[in-house]
Amino acid sequence: MGELITLDYTSPAMVRRLQRVHQELIIKAFKSKVVPILRIIDATAGYGVDGLLLAQAGYQVTLIEKRPAVAKALQTSHQAGLLHPDTQAACQRMTCLLADSFDYLSTCDQVDAIYLDPMFSTQEKNRLGPRKMQLIHQTLEDTETENYAGLLALAQKKAKHWVVVKRPRKAPPIGEMKPHSQILGRTIRFDRYIPLT
Repeated sequence: MGELITLDYTSPAMVRRLQRVHQELIIKAFKSKVVPILRIIDATAGYGVDGLLLAQAGYQVTLIEKRPAVAKALQTSHQAGLLHPDTQAACQRMTCLLADSFDYLSTCDQVDAIYLDPMFSTQEKNRLGPRKMQLIHQTLEDTETENYAGLLALAQKKAKHWVVVKRPRKAPPIGEMKPHSQILGRTIRFDRYIPLT
């Protein structure tokens, strides 16, 4: 078996981010002054950094990852986080599943909000480092051919309030679907879509 690649949720850098989580752009993207958002599905979980940030902010987060090697790493990081005092509370609000997002969303009940990150995040790449990125290259090849426009449309049917999509700041919207609003950062943005009725 190959080496299992994981992220350390309890590293000093990650703990510092968790301590100031409400400054994170992703948290601002899910804030609503009109309706309470309590439960979120992260339908493209990857190694779980964004899901962990959302859980730290108090949301109940279901993380879906379809690639077995990445899902195993996600679950390993999650289990380790449950044992550490700095990450235990957040990890208790996380549920990590190996599943195909299309299949899961097609059969699940409606949830307050759904999150999509159509790219393997730059932050995760930086945290893994070049050697580990070489080891997981094969597990990430299928992300380029994923039907994200279809996944977004399905998510809009299953979200009660928001679908939030992470994009590079200058990238086009997924499937050229114009978002309802945007939260802009220096290098990334979060596109917010209202549900389809």
